[in-house]
Amino acid sequence: MTPEKASHIRLLESQPRNSVDCTACGEPVPPKAIFCPNCGPPVLPEEHPEVELTGGQTTARIFVLVLLFSALVVYEMDVDLAGYFKGSSTPPTQNPAQTLSQDEDFEVRHFINVDWANLRDRGSMESKIVQAIKKGSEVKVLETVNNWSKIKYKDKTGWVYSSLLTARVK
Repeated sequence: MTPEKASHIRLLESQPRNSVDCTACGEPVPPKAIFCPNCGPPVLPEEHPEVELTGGQTTARIFVLVLLFSALVVYEMDVDLAGYFKGSSTPPTQNPAQTLSQDEDFEVRHFINVDWANLRDRGSMESKIVQAIKKGSEVKVLETVNNWSKIKYKDKTGWVYSSLLTARVK
């Protein structure tokens, strides 16, 4: 150690430690004291017991989560909800694929795009299921009204919700 550094250390050791004042009362705290002799040891904050949810609060939170999840699914799957409500005043719409002119150079083919699609006797969710059609099956679209397509599959004719069909040009 250099002589300059040693003299500096001796100088620091010989100086008295600055006193520390208590933050609560402002009185000086003795040099080796852990806490202020006037105030005593610090008081710990009170423990707050955990507040549990009631059954109603839990049910309400679950309902809100299910509602948000359902809205997200409807949005992501681009579901048209108008066909699910009775008395909906949605005017009949034609499928644009059906209004294309018939050209000898190409042909529009339709396929089922879900694992299983229900072939129904009318274009309604309440109507009777005639048959279930497997994914990838080719069907012939006869007409489309209100998001329902009248199709022919093998020897049966019925209605399938239009979003369950995929059109491909061949």
